[in-house]
Amino acid sequence: MGGIGSGGHNRLSDEEKKRRGTFRPDNSAEVYNARAAEKIVSGPWLTRIPDPELPLGKLGKKKYDELTTALFEQNKLTQISCMQAEVAARLFEKIKNLAEQNKFPSASDVTQFQRALQALRVAEDAKPIGSPQGQKSKFARCGFAHRKSKAR
Repeated sequence: MGGIGSGGHNRLSDEEKKRRGTFRPDNSAEVYNARAAEKIVSGPWLTRIPDPELPLGKLGKKKYDELTTALFEQNKLTQISCMQAEVAARLFEKIKNLAEQNKFPSASDVTQFQRALQALRVAEDAKPIGSPQGQKSKFARCGFAHRKSKAR
């Protein structure tokens, strides 16, 4: 029973089912199309990258453009993500300016910046970086994995 392509492959048209006497309205093409339409994701995505509302300097504007462009290319750019990108850009600018003055940024600023980047989820679809295909890990002889394992 079944096999490759069963369950919808080469479906008969509604007219053909009516001709054969096997038509059921709950399995009609209209129902299938309605189910497919329910699966289409629609949301408040932006169609263009807006200008930042916060006052940003050169560094902040550059970081904002970088983050929003990445979000736009991944179809994740919303009004909320734009605000988060502005905050991340502002914190990046603050940290960078302190570093240029040979001062250390506060731990709170660094933590807030990291959280802002995590909230944007820019790199959540990125592939993990490991040893290239065909190359053996330099830790394989020692019995270590390719990545750090979580402590239990």
